[in-house]
Amino acid sequence: MVEVRIGNFWYWLFLALLAAMTYLSYVLSRRMGPGFTRKFILTILWTNFALHFLKQLNPSYLADFPYSLKRSTPENLCALLIMVSPFIFLWGPNWAKDYMFFIGIVSGIGVYLNPTGALNMPLDNANNLLEALRFYLCHAPLVICSVLMVTSGFHHLDYHRIWTIAVTFIGFQTVLFLNEFFLKISGLIQMDWAAFFSRSVRNGGLTFGPYPSMDGSLGALYPVLIPPFLMFTGEDGALTFVPVLWMIGPVVLIGLPLCFLCYIPFEHRHMYLDYLTFKEKQKHRRLARAYAKTK
Repeated sequence: MVEVRIGNFWYWLFLALLAAMTYLSYVLSRRMGPGFTRKFILTILWTNFALHFLKQLNPSYLADFPYSLKRSTPENLCALLIMVSPFIFLWGPNWAKDYMFFIGIVSGIGVYLNPTGALNMPLDNANNLLEALRFYLCHAPLVICSVLMVTSGFHHLDYHRIWTIAVTFIGFQTVLFLNEFFLKISGLIQMDWAAFFSRSVRNGGLTFGPYPSMDGSLGALYPVLIPPFLMFTGEDGALTFVPVLWMIGPVVLIGLPLCFLCYIPFEHRHMYLDYLTFKEKQKHRRLARAYAKTK
């Protein structure tokens, strides 16, 4: 049976294809110039935007209509980014493009490393094969277009905007929560409120807390990173987190330092110049204080 499993041939094949598509797109953009590259990026972004909704024509989606409509909403970070990326690229402010670059690459590669939408799916079935290919193809542009946007000069990263990535991430998570709430009250997802707040039911973006499988390895960090009033033990003994708000501590204490490291390859010169400027200002302050003491 042909299926994607962590570490098997098909798993590595799709990862290799992502790397190849990204590299070939980069080479093509360098040869064809910025005019072609801009049209190329927009074609990919708008096609991906359309596919997010046209996937409803897949027979497996039609069979589950109208409940399948939930899959064309911003139900996870990747889906939301797919929906807003064309608008960010065309009209978005610089802080939004910084977010698109970093989160697009991280989430796109993350999906290929853990392809939950295609794992253990028999690919000898036409519907499954179509859905698996759509799953992979829709996440590849998150990486490809983010890379081309910066390497082709359409956007210049600035590590001074690092704090906006954290704020935007929390904002996106709020949108995910509100989308889940709407799906719940509309009946497109059918579950009780206990399941709604569960970390193991619909929690693709970690909006409702870390996956239960993370508790064993990361549980000791929860009290350090997350205030106690943002997590509690329910009547069934399950650990529950306040949606979205639980993320503020981990984003600030872990996310921002990691993001700073991600800026270094692109902003090392800017960082060095800022360091020299800081040293020069410190020198002038010391000289000013020394002069003041002689007065």
